[in-house]
Amino acid sequence: MTNTAEIAWDHARAELVAFVRARLVGREADAEDVVHECLVKLLAQRDVRDARAWLYRALRNAIVDRQRAAARARGVPLEVEDGEEDGETQRAVARCLRPLLGELPAAQREALERVELGGEGGREVARQLGISYSGLKSRVQRGRAALGEALRRCCQIELDARRRVVGCEGPGVGDGACCE
Repeated sequence: MTNTAEIAWDHARAELVAFVRARLVGREADAEDVVHECLVKLLAQRDVRDARAWLYRALRNAIVDRQRAAARARGVPLEVEDGEEDGETQRAVARCLRPLLGELPAAQREALERVELGGEGGREVARQLGISYSGLKSRVQRGRAALGEALRRCCQIELDARRRVVGCEGPGVGDGACCE
């Protein structure tokens, strides 16, 4: 026979898994792992005033980490496989990205190339560069913003709900003129 504490635990755990599953679109299978990792971290904490608030914050952070890792694995679409929908549009944008990377400050360019395009781990890259992990994240973030701004100056990019390129208009589309 199941006692009240076990029923409450099962209900609470199911609520946590549902919370994570709803936010890991396309990676719902990872929800159980994320919840388990965060619960283990919670148990290791010594001084937590509000365990529920701490746990939900940890879950949100873990979800963002998983999404970033998945985005890094996908990388910036510098190469597009044949047969993809809107492949020509994505190839046109990709042709513009490479030269635009060269316009970035060296520190931002290197951070983007290694972390976003090369898929290297951020902590390891930060260590190799002799900077803090948060400093590296700032470089990547500033580099992405600068690259996005340079691309917007070049072309009108249309994104879908998942932030994938679905349309591109401007002088550089098809001929690379914006990137010369």
